[in-house]
Amino acid sequence: EQDIERWSNRDNDDKVIYPTKSKGSPQYRYPIQVSQETNKSGNLEDAYNDLVQKLVEKRAAAKRPERLIDMTFAELEAEKLLMQRTLLNFESTYGRPTERKDRILLRPVYDRYRCVKRLLAAGASHNRGSIPFTPAHTFAPPDILESAESLSPLKIHTPNSAIKPITPHSDVNVSIV
Repeated sequence: EQDIERWSNRDNDDKVIYPTKSKGSPQYRYPIQVSQETNKSGNLEDAYNDLVQKLVEKRAAAKRPERLIDMTFAELEAEKLLMQRTLLNFESTYGRPTERKDRILLRPVYDRYRCVKRLLAAGASHNRGSIPFTPAHTFAPPDILESAESLSPLKIHTPNSAIKPITPHSDVNVSIV
């Protein structure tokens, strides 16, 4: 009964009190407000297009190349921070994509972010002082370079373009006889 009271106890209508294992004061956590719209998939596609457009504009303003392997270590750090801020802003508004079609829509952005992080980790393992202005293709291992080269540039989806899931067997036509 006490647990139920602690779970439902509200303070100032914007803080939710969660019970903690420690005997100290309770921790306050602010729940993320996710917008619930009726046409979420359409709004999510528009939001994706805005996200990609913002990334492209900021990259162009900073005069960074589109391809990750052509960026220097310093440019990769700036790209990571830009993508991180943009994704956090997107997720605070729309939440993490949970439906399959939403994950497929946003996969290129998350793949690019993961690749940037991998390139930075590869560069950090080398002598940091000598590589800030060295292109990524000189310090990254071949497997990371391969995945970075295989990334297609982020594209804005038009309303008529169908979002087709890409799987390892997408190019293979299978017929059951």
